[in-house]
Amino acid sequence: FNGQVIGSKKRLLEISIEKEEETEAIIKKLISAQAPPVCFKSKDLDALERALKLYPGRPAVSSDEYGEIAAKEFGAFVMPKQEG
Repeated sequence: FNGQVIGSKKRLLEISIEKEEETEAIIKKLISAQAPPVCFKSKDLDALERALKLYPGRPAVSSDEYGEIAAKEFGAFVMPKQEG
């Protein structure tokens, strides 16, 4: 997987998840690498929900309206929309 460090203090690792099938492998890699807190980004609602279920901890989510609803259901932090 590819991750990008985001945030004003560079403390969130943004992870893009494209397919539900790859979600479990990504989560296992994050856990084994003891990655910093993560922000999941996905256009696939099923993949996003699976990541939220499997991730141990409280991730952030950067997504569309439906992803934000799922994030709130799972107790994730919703990233504010970027202006510009």
